[in-house]
Order: sequence, then C-alpha cells, then structure tokens
Amino acid sequence: MKLLKCIISISIALSLNTYATTLGDGLTVMNKGEYEKAKKIFRPLSQKDNSVAMYWLAYTQLKTSETISAGDSLLKSANSGNPWAMGVLAGSELEGVERTYCSFLSWPCEERWADLAIEGWRKLAEKGDGKAMYALLKYDKKWWQYVPIYKYFRYGELAEEIYLGKGYSFFFDDEYWSKSNESLRIKYMEKIARSGFLLAAYNLAYLYQEKGDFDKALNWFNYGVQKNDYYSLKGKALSVIYINRDKDIGSDQSKKSTKAYFYCRAAKEIYSNHDCKLSNYFEHEVDKHGELIYFDEYSAELVTLKDIKEIEREAKEKVDGSSTNLYLDETTVEFFKGFRKNI
Repeated sequence: MKLLKCIISISIALSLNTYATTLGDGLTVMNKGEYEKAKKIFRPLSQKDNSVAMYWLAYTQLKTSETISAGDSLLKSANSGNPWAMGVLAGSELEGVERTYCSFLSWPCEERWADLAIEGWRKLAEKGDGKAMYALLKYDKKWWQYVPIYKYFRYGELAEEIYLGKGYSFFFDDEYWSKSNESLRIKYMEKIARSGFLLAAYNLAYLYQEKGDFDKALNWFNYGVQKNDYYSLKGKALSVIYINRDKDIGSDQSKKSTKAYFYCRAAKEIYSNHDCKLSNYFEHEVDKHGELIYFDEYSAELVTLKDIKEIEREAKEKVDGSSTNLYLDETTVEFFKGFRKNI
C-alpha cells in the first residue's frame, strides 16, 4: 500500500511538472507580467526545438534585460521557421519599419529575413491565422492599399476573415479605418470585447473618447472595470480626470481624486508594475512638522493618510482573486512594432 501511494504521488508530481512547462501555461504566466517565471517555462521548451517557445523566450529575455540572449533566441526561432522571429530580425527591411532593436542591441539581423517572414506569414494566413493576415497588410502592402477611399472598402471586406482568425490588433489599428468603415470596426470591436478579450473594451472607450462621445466611452471603461480588467481600470482612473472632471460629466463624487486613485490602486493590485504615485492624484504640501499632507484636486478636501489607506483597502477588496491579462501576442508586443510600447 505504501509503495502504491508513493507511485501515485510521483505520478501526480510528474503530471504537475509537465503541465507547468506547457507553452500555454508559459503564455498565461507571461500575460500576468511575470516575465522571470515565464522565462523559466519557455527555456526548456525552446531546448526541445519549439520555435514558438524560442520566440517567447526571447521576449521574456528582453523584458528581463538579457538583451544579448534575446537576440540569440530570436535567431534560433527564425532558423526553426518562425516568421514572427524572422520579422524582428528583418529590422528596417520591412516596409514602414524605421528604428529597430537591431540598430542598438547588435542582434543578428539580416535583409534576407524580410522575404522569409512574409512567406511564413502567407502560409499562416492561408490556414486562417488572422494575426498573420494583419502582418501581411502591414508589411506586404498590395497596390490597392495606396488607393484613397477604396482601401477602406477592401479593409472592411477582410474584416470578417481576420476576426475569425483572431487577428484582433487589426481592429485596434487606426491605419485601417476611417469614417467610411468605422461602424464596421465598432461592430467587431464590440464582439471581441463581449467574447472576453477585454482589451477591445479599453480600445473602444478611447475610440469613443476621441469621437467626443464621452458617455459611450465611460460605458466601455465601466464594462471592463466590472470584470476587473487591468487596462480598463487604469483607463478609468484617467477618465475620472479627463472625462468626468474636465468635460464635467457625472456627479461631484465621480470627479474626485479619491475616486481616480481608487481605480489606479485597483489596477496596481492586479499588476504591481502599475504606477500610482500619490502626487499624480492629489495636491500636496508640507505641514509645520515637515510631513506631507494631501488635498483632493477637485473638492480641495483634506485627504488623510487614514483615508488613503482605506481607499487602498477597498481597491484591494474589489479585485481580490483577479489577475491581470496583458493580452500579449505576436502583434501586440514591442517586437512587432519596433520601439512602440504594448497596446
């Protein structure tokens, strides 16, 4: 009996270890912003000639300051046939790419990777990969993409196929949308948001904000906030200042710095890298004892340290049990757009 229990325990341990080193698990950990932990998952997978794991190992190495190693991992991934790694190593050979990592990190970038990346994306697109379809639109432009007005009609025609292939970044990219096809864009972004990909809710909020429809902007921020989405929470913190306060929308309570700080702290609770400096939310001065005291920027009310601690407690309580999703994929990371930050 003891031997049987021992065998079962070992089997369970091995099973758990296998799960902990799957690619999907690594991507989940990475999307929580836990790059060191994700790197430890991707490394053994990359040693088994998994080109996708090599690519994500490179990304986590970049995020943890192992820049030389990141270049090596990208080269291994590219040599193993990964077009996303090839695209990074193509550098400025891809159309529209100017400053690249190659120029200052001494990565093994070569001109030949550009054509190989495009060929690889075509093969993926033929299999229904929407992210690859988006990459081709960006880096392998067709003649009709240079024709004013008509190009937006064609983008609209491609929307359904790209949506079904989960090429969601296509819908977040202003380059492909104008007033002529904007209603179609909104239709798909709403479908994406309601499917659980809440980065779409965040992008919808800013889209409506730019259009001047602040009520709808707030509605979409709130949609994500209700589900404790990191991006929506940080967007909500800023909307208190820009929409509620500057545009004079909502109640006096909704315009207070304490409300903005609450959402910022909620975002920070699920993603510790988020910045919530008190000086960004409250007026402050030094009292006669040399201590900082804070005031609400909207109401001018004194905000005590006790008040701040209570806000932080309530924010933690709101998101208790939630974890962030950075929605990192091959089209949202810095690799795809050079020096641009994640969406």
